[in-house]
Amino acid sequence: MVHPDMFRKAVSTKVNDDANSDEVNDDAKTIVVEIDVVQQFSNDQVFNARQHMFDWVRMEASKLGFDVVIERSDNSTSRRQAFATIICERGGKYVSKNITSRGLRSEMQQLFKLLDDNHYVSRYRVCDDKVSVRDIFRTHTESVNLFNTFPTVLIIDSTYKINKYRLPLLEIFGFTSTKMTFSVGFAFLECEKEENVTWALDICKSLLKNPQNMPSVIVIDRDKVLVNAVGIIVPISRALLCRYHITKNVRAKLKPAVDTQDFKGEDGNMLKYSVVVETIMDA
Repeated sequence: MVHPDMFRKAVSTKVNDDANSDEVNDDAKTIVVEIDVVQQFSNDQVFNARQHMFDWVRMEASKLGFDVVIERSDNSTSRRQAFATIICERGGKYVSKNITSRGLRSEMQQLFKLLDDNHYVSRYRVCDDKVSVRDIFRTHTESVNLFNTFPTVLIIDSTYKINKYRLPLLEIFGFTSTKMTFSVGFAFLECEKEENVTWALDICKSLLKNPQNMPSVIVIDRDKVLVNAVGIIVPISRALLCRYHITKNVRAKLKPAVDTQDFKGEDGNMLKYSVVVETIMDA
């Protein structure tokens, strides 16, 4: 049975309809509308399993336009009966969002506005529908100045699963004469195909004021897509594999060769195979 007080009210917000899409007044007030959802979660049904009850609650919440999570639960003990507390995924005291900060602008429009307001240089390209954004490259004006001053060495790598859209993030860093790193630029890519990476590197190359002043060394991992893209955009640069990935590959090849058996040393003592591997790696 689902207790009717589990979900007392759902809260939604809206902005005054008089707000202009082109000009949004920051002083506009957020109107809070409270919706009673007790009836939707009142149920006398006895569920055969706890999971069936959870599935029913999630289904009803989905119909109302929000998701739920388990806040607390217990499978019962000798002192306490089994229970489960389910709340809205944004549970707790309601805090109204300042949606007037971006007004009627979409998330993408707000992103480009913030980039421009904070002196970022951004480039993007869209799909065939001329609406959906495929790739976004961004960098700061200070980063552009540093890149033009210290263009000799670049480090390029990709990071994954750091945003809700699951887009790969291509990171490009440079080195100063004092061995300090600085960010050259970042690119959110539709996917990590050669076409997308080549586009991002081409944008990065265009940041250099002197076309003759190209990077001499580019440090990358063993990603074939990145290797090919570097060869296309900056063929005169030397692509080097980073030491971390080289060490990782050597270790992966070395372990099967050494096997997992211990060895007998010259002094007659047994040596663990892991010690042998580390000794060879240190050499």
